[in-house]
Amino acid sequence: MALWRWLVFGCGAVFGIIVPAWNAFKWLIGWGEHIEFIAHRVHDIHYVGPMLEALLNPPPWLPLASVPVGLFLIWLALRRGKGPLDPAVTQFAGAMPPAQNEFSNDIPDVRIADDTVASGLFETSNGRDKLIPLLEAGKLIAWGRLGNGNPAPTKIPADQWATHYLDNRPADSPGRINQTYFRPRSRPYESTYYDVHLNRGQLKRVWPGLWESPPSLVDAESIRLAGVVGAVMEATLSWSFKLPLPAGDIWIRRYNELKVSAHPIWTDDRVRQLRIEFLHYCGIVGQPLGDAREVIDNRKKLYGFGRQLISILKGEQLAEDKGDNGATSIDRIPCTELLKMATDRGWDFLGHDSLHLMDLQDAIRQGGSDNHLTVWGRLKRWSNESLLRNEILEKIPAEHWRAFYVHLWPACDGDNFYTKSWTPSDTPQNYLDLHVDRREAAAWLDREAASFRGKRKPDQRGMP
Repeated sequence: MALWRWLVFGCGAVFGIIVPAWNAFKWLIGWGEHIEFIAHRVHDIHYVGPMLEALLNPPPWLPLASVPVGLFLIWLALRRGKGPLDPAVTQFAGAMPPAQNEFSNDIPDVRIADDTVASGLFETSNGRDKLIPLLEAGKLIAWGRLGNGNPAPTKIPADQWATHYLDNRPADSPGRINQTYFRPRSRPYESTYYDVHLNRGQLKRVWPGLWESPPSLVDAESIRLAGVVGAVMEATLSWSFKLPLPAGDIWIRRYNELKVSAHPIWTDDRVRQLRIEFLHYCGIVGQPLGDAREVIDNRKKLYGFGRQLISILKGEQLAEDKGDNGATSIDRIPCTELLKMATDRGWDFLGHDSLHLMDLQDAIRQGGSDNHLTVWGRLKRWSNESLLRNEILEKIPAEHWRAFYVHLWPACDGDNFYTKSWTPSDTPQNYLDLHVDRREAAAWLDREAASFRGKRKPDQRGMP
């Protein structure tokens, strides 16, 4: 590019400045005759005369002849490409925001089933408290597929978010894919839309750093709190430990320090829930009730929660507990514990006029039938209670719940063994001592089960 610029500049200088200036110079000083004499004599010098004649009196066709030459030089310069830009220009261009496609906010480019960041917004209260109101108001747009044959995603009406919820289902076997379903709360076994999508640009306007790795909240204080957790756990797991303790005991001070700690790491829902579970089981282990097996199970749970909490507070990588076959281990809990988890979420099992226990029984039956909640129990093979207590916990088939109902009333008195499935015809092949998986039950309580709370009416009190 510089070559033709200099050429054009040189031609312009010769024809636009030098020649007029030369003529003006001759006119001003009146030395025209002398100049003509000199020029005439110089003609005698070999090659000099024609050159001077061409410069001083260029032929009229010369500018036209120079046009194709100039165009050829410009084409040649363009083929060579551009040179490096000025650093100041580069810095200015880098500071400018990239141009956005006008359709970038209208494309369903985030498949929730495959995006753990987007699906996490539906799993935590902090995410839901922002996301759901924005979806209901139409400020954020969601898309889903409606019908068979893998149709194109269509917009989900904003007003449906008040009556529906998102059900996220990871792939449960090889060859299957992760999937999401948009289900009505009143009929959680049905779905309207599936394969729900959101838009990345819209989400980033609400959460600017959503897909960026959050800064670590582990610091010297969180590491110190990990030591406090370890001290409380070690003292609690001592076989000589028993509550209540004398006022001012160091265990009480450490327990309360963990309970009221306002460190930023507790803003993570998972870490905060671990703290709740750890402190809860400290109280259970400190007041050993039930048979020896239940006491041991509670101690194992306390140790598990404590180990996870210490690892997170210290910033250590925590591997999931695996069984011998490499599968994720199951954290089975009795229905007495399920009632406590539901109570923490606003269910009322103690009110005189509350029908929430019946609601939960209905929810468990539906969840078990839909394979949304895994329920274990001891098959009633014997009439002898001692033999029944030694039976293994079996996964109850989904088909079982078509004919059987759930009985949870003994769990309200702390007796889980007599929670059971039952039928009005008193079919003997029922299950006792019902259990569920902690993680699965926690997610189920926040989703499908929530639509059952308050569903029973007073005139339905005596129904199964």
